[in-house]
This record gives sequence, structure tokens and C-alpha cells, in this order.
Amino acid sequence: MAVRSLLLEMRGSSLGDSYMISTVTSTGQDVARGMVGPEDLCFYLPLDYPFMMNRIVSLARPSFLAILETEIWPNLVRSAYRQTCPVLLVNGRISDRSFGNYMRLRFFFRDVLSCFSAFGMQTQGDADRIKAMGAPSDRVTVTGNVKFDSSSKGAPTAEEIAAFRRELNLEEDRCVVVAGSIHPGEENVLAEALSSLNRVIPRVAMIVAPRHLDRAEEVAQAGRDAHLRVSRRSLGVHRESQWIVLDTMGELFKAYGMASVVFMGKSLFREHGGGQNPIEPAALGKAVLMGPFVSNFRDVAQQLKEGGGLLEVEAGGIDFVRKAERLLQDQEEADRMGQRALQVVKRNLGAAKRTAALLRKTVEKDGSHQGVESGTDHENP
Repeated sequence: MAVRSLLLEMRGSSLGDSYMISTVTSTGQDVARGMVGPEDLCFYLPLDYPFMMNRIVSLARPSFLAILETEIWPNLVRSAYRQTCPVLLVNGRISDRSFGNYMRLRFFFRDVLSCFSAFGMQTQGDADRIKAMGAPSDRVTVTGNVKFDSSSKGAPTAEEIAAFRRELNLEEDRCVVVAGSIHPGEENVLAEALSSLNRVIPRVAMIVAPRHLDRAEEVAQAGRDAHLRVSRRSLGVHRESQWIVLDTMGELFKAYGMASVVFMGKSLFREHGGGQNPIEPAALGKAVLMGPFVSNFRDVAQQLKEGGGLLEVEAGGIDFVRKAERLLQDQEEADRMGQRALQVVKRNLGAAKRTAALLRKTVEKDGSHQGVESGTDHENP
């Protein structure tokens, strides 16, 4: 998703009009294919073996290789570098868990990081971490988080949101909570919480989107176990459904658009590892709830929290019920909270433009450098 706003900035520039996007999951491949043009190519990245990566780079002959966030594939990086292709890390992010792993292998990653021409990191904390891992300080820049731009530019229209609401048989007077990117165990907490909410606020519906679609029936069963009226989007949504499992691709953003309150998953349990991205609901002006474990998006969550657009809920369901109930009963307060979240997003726009500028500057400077074996010095890195 972060690629989308970058492509808009790069097309028609000196960086070229044709792009190749690789993914490692089928979900990523589906999303990528939905955003590219006929002149582009999407493919699955092979396993990171030297002979495979040498072949990929030789066939592709890219003008540059931009690696997003933390997908640092050592042999891919080395292959591109040795074939005189500038390598950049863009929208770079180093999570708590990744940082610990990288630091344990610092002696190895210092060599890999020396192959990069530039690092465009999301935050100063990410910049400090990549430097600690061995990245040359003079190649590290803070460019911001491109996902702020992608979420703003890809927002659904009011007409699309209204049409989607009708498809889900949700009347205008029904309160809707959307739970995005739910991980195992969270559905049980949320289903019990919804049962409690319905005893106080009649006809509340919750749209639950599992992070992995193969868990759809498991998530649906959690709703049945809590004695809720359950529907799955792919099988049709019945009128008066309380627990709607969103088991389709590409509809979560529209679901956020109809929400009174949004809960972001992967944040209730420590073992899940750090939360999902809350920028999309914030970009739609929605009040956001998250659990205490948000290390993957700490800077974003902290900005939203300090800006008054996000409330942290404790790991159990009781705190979720209390805070969700307060917002559902006071829609004006939920709307004010959503507007504060939107202002945080607006303050962070521009990362795509800065990242594209870094790409242009680096490619113009390093596009003709002569690759040598990684780990050795070269005049124009």
C-alpha cells in the first residue's frame, strides 16, 4: 500500500514510467496487481539464494532497487550492488523485535548495509537504529512515513461508503465498530465485548477483519460462541447481523469509512508483536482504539495518542467495553476525536514527495557507479 503514493510521485519523472513490484505473499500480490498499470510488472520474489537473485537482477536490469521498510534480503541487495544498480531502503522502519535480531547479527548486516546508496527512514528513532546496525551515517535521511500519503490519497468516497453500507444491510441508525487486522485470540475478547455493549446500546454491529483470510471461519465461530448473530461477507450479510466477518480483499478501507469507532488489531497480546497500522482510519477522521502493544507503529500511535485521536485500551475486554461505550454514546465526542486524528495525518503528509526526491537524487548521483564486491570501499557509494 505504501508503494501506491510513491508510484504517483515517480511516474513521469526521470525515474521512469515502468516499474516492477515484487511481493512474498499472495495477499501482497493481489494488492500490488490492483494498483499497477499495463506497463508495470508484479511478481513473487524468489527465495534469497545467490543464483536466483543474480538471475532476477540480470533479467530485470533495473535502474534502481528500492526496498521498502525492513525487507532486507542480503543476496538480492548484493546482486543488485554488484551489477551497478543503486540500492535504497525507503520508508525504512526498524521495529523493536527486528532491531534486537539485527543487532545480534550486526557483524553480518554491517556488510550488507554498506551496499546501500541511501536510507530514507520513517522517524529519527528508525534512523538511529539503522545507524547502530552499521549503516553509514552520511547516507541516512529521515523522510517520514509514506503510508500517511497513501492513506490520504486512497480514501473511499462518501458514495462508495454509503453503497457498501447498503451491501452489508446496515441501516444508518446502527452504530458500527470496525475491528481491523485481528490476530488469533483477539476475536474472542472482541466478541464478548460486543455482547456486553449490546446490553447497553442496542443494535451495535461489529465488522471484524482478520489479518489472514484463512481464519475467517475461526473468527465467525468466536461470534457464535458469544451468542451473536453472525454473517460472513463472502456468503452474504443478513439483516440485523451483529458480528460481520470481512473475509474479502480490498474492502476494509470502506468499512472504516462507516465506523463510529475503529479498533486496530495485533495490539491486545504481547506475543502478536506490536500492532497494525492505524493511519487508514485516522485519515478518514475516525476515533481509534488500540491495545497496549504497538511497537510496530509506536511513533504513529504516540502521535495519535498525544494529538487526542487514539485511546489505548488494556489487554482485557472490560476496558475496551468502557471506552467504546463512551464513544458510541457520545457521537460528538467520537467525531471530535476523529478530527483530531485526521489533523495528525495532515501534519505528516509529504513523505512520498520527499522519498521520490531522495530516489531521484540518489539515482542521478549513483546510477553509473561501478559495482564491486560488497564490503569493499568505493569512491561513489
